[in-house]
Amino acid sequence: MNAVFYEFDKIINIKKNAYVFQYVHSRKLSDICHYHDFYEIIYVIEGQCEQEINGEKTLMEKGDTLLLRPMESHVFLSQSDYLEILCLSVKKDEFARVLDFYNTGLKDKINASPRKILFSSDRKPPELNSLLLSYDENDCKLLLCAFLNMYLHMSKNKEKIPKSLLF
Repeated sequence: MNAVFYEFDKIINIKKNAYVFQYVHSRKLSDICHYHDFYEIIYVIEGQCEQEINGEKTLMEKGDTLLLRPMESHVFLSQSDYLEILCLSVKKDEFARVLDFYNTGLKDKINASPRKILFSSDRKPPELNSLLLSYDENDCKLLLCAFLNMYLHMSKNKEKIPKSLLF
């Protein structure tokens, strides 16, 4: 399957910053296989969807978060009738800056992982509600940090994470 390449600087970015936030509610997701030069976080608020990531099928359900790294190909294969997700796209250099803030080796861990990075939580990020109303760059940074904090919390409690979701 041929994949389409997207560059961050060429996608529609109304705010003209290092983040692009998308809230998707009950519309068909893209069935175009693609990859890009930025990080993308996909969070399922409600419903479920199936993606193919680097040739591997992945089912995402309510509470699942997927971190796609640059150059990972992916395509949505199916979705439930009612699906509510958010996507946060982050420029590579901004993502690196935020990870450096954590100073935990997280950047190396994320970039070196041979597996997809998928984790689940029954907690919705508190920053999500304000972001859905009117987002700005600071809201996006807070949301990115909330997802990283959720992942760090989950990885400290590895017994609660299925081995297939660990990296």
